[in-house]
Amino acid sequence: MKSGSDDFLPPPECPVFEPSWAEFRDPLGYIAKIRPIAEKSGICKIRPPADWQPPFAVEIDNFRFTPRIQRLNELEIVMEEGGYEAVCKERRWAQVAQRLNYPSGKNIGSLLRSHYERIIYPYEMFQSGANLVMDLYVCRICCRGDEDDRLLLCDGCNDSYHIFCLLPPLSEVPKGIWRCPKCIVAECKRPPEAFGFEQATQEYTLQSFGEMADSFKADYFNMPVHMVPTEVVEKEFWRLVSSIEEDVTVEYGADIHSKEFGSGFPVNNSKWNLSPEEKVIY
Repeated sequence: MKSGSDDFLPPPECPVFEPSWAEFRDPLGYIAKIRPIAEKSGICKIRPPADWQPPFAVEIDNFRFTPRIQRLNELEIVMEEGGYEAVCKERRWAQVAQRLNYPSGKNIGSLLRSHYERIIYPYEMFQSGANLVMDLYVCRICCRGDEDDRLLLCDGCNDSYHIFCLLPPLSEVPKGIWRCPKCIVAECKRPPEAFGFEQATQEYTLQSFGEMADSFKADYFNMPVHMVPTEVVEKEFWRLVSSIEEDVTVEYGADIHSKEFGSGFPVNNSKWNLSPEEKVIY
């Protein structure tokens, strides 16, 4: 954003590096070489040599996975409930979470509000042209909002605490992510895998998942799957995200643990026959 302007300026593209085979054989050395340039952007892309074609090291016949479910317009339920301000004022975030079929828990409403407040709400304000005005935060312990420079905002539930009201008190505001005592207790009690989107029930092979995805894509866009442009799919995705009337559910093969299923890349002690160059990499 320009200072004093609402015009959005897209960030510059990240740097792209194309190592030679000699550089690619020493990945740690190459990373050290490009680090002074890459760390200025915080992210970079490294393209392997064009003739590097590693085999797909997954036992396809035995590979089974369960995808996750994403309801594209699920957060529009907040608008159905009267909008962000109404849901906050009437303390109905737990009700919204229940409508989304999230697992019950003492902190689920606060967590949902936190994510909505950080990601969706600022975008809604930008689209409407309104000024972004957040609630005045007060300390949960002393119920005062003074000394806001010493007021900590929890990254988990959005509750606020003075650093001197905590037990034990903090001498200064900590850097990075901070969780309040209530959220730390909730996190310790949280069951494994209670993150991300809802888990689907049907198990797929790579082939059956691909067939399901291609069939849905062809039926949805009413054209052969190989003729559907990526730009059209992305445009439709964002249209559905902002739609209240339409309800589309997506199964996606993400959050698949590489420790259990492998990363898809071969390793030196595997049964795969690697080329001399690939043996250097792995």
